[in-house]
Order: sequence, then C-alpha cells, then structure tokens
Amino acid sequence: MKQNISITYGVDVIVGTLFQGEWKWYLTEKEIWMLDDIKYAEAFDQDISDDEYADPERINIPILDEKTASIFLQRIEKYRVSSDTLQYLVRKKCPFSKWDDISEMFPSIFVNFDKRELSSVF
Repeated sequence: MKQNISITYGVDVIVGTLFQGEWKWYLTEKEIWMLDDIKYAEAFDQDISDDEYADPERINIPILDEKTASIFLQRIEKYRVSSDTLQYLVRKKCPFSKWDDISEMFPSIFVNFDKRELSSVF
C-alpha cells in the first residue's frame, strides 16, 4: 500500500475509470483529464500543435476517448491507486468533524470509456 501518497486540493484529483469492463482509480493532476484538447484550445484561442507544452501523458492524444484510452491509461499507470489506498487516505484523516476535512478524498471525475460518459464535480 502506498502510504506516502498525499493529495493537494485544487491540483490533484481522484479519477475513476471504466475501460473494457475494468475499473481503475488514479490520483493525478486534473489537467490531463481534459478529454478534447482541440475544443478546449479553440474555446480559449490556443495553439495545441506544439507538443512541447503538452503533458507527456497526452502527447499525440488530442482527444481522449475509447479509441485512445488504452495508450493513455498505459502512460498513467504510475498514477494508479488501489481502492485500499484510497480507503487508507480517508481513514488517515479520521476523526473528522466536517465534510471539508475529507472532501479531497472523494473522486472528482468518473470516465466511462465503455459508454462514452463523463461525470465530474468541476
């Protein structure tokens, strides 16, 4: 169990994924989960043609969907966490007196690649 893991509120997110029938959990920076970098760049008048500024996990993956999920999930394997680790992080915060004490411990994003669905608290 990775007991030295910490979560920085506003930077890190817990993400649940379902891909090819398999659930996985990740603790990553939130920026890598922009599913369509092309639309995002258009909305903010940015040029994404230069991969120099891309997150390494997203190079050559401008659209993250069921077609590109396999390579992306391989690239972020180092950020994968077990449900036991997530439970440990919550227990480490106990006792807590209010929701805000542990709010960063709950998943912020759920990507169901199998059904092409995204749920987010952002």
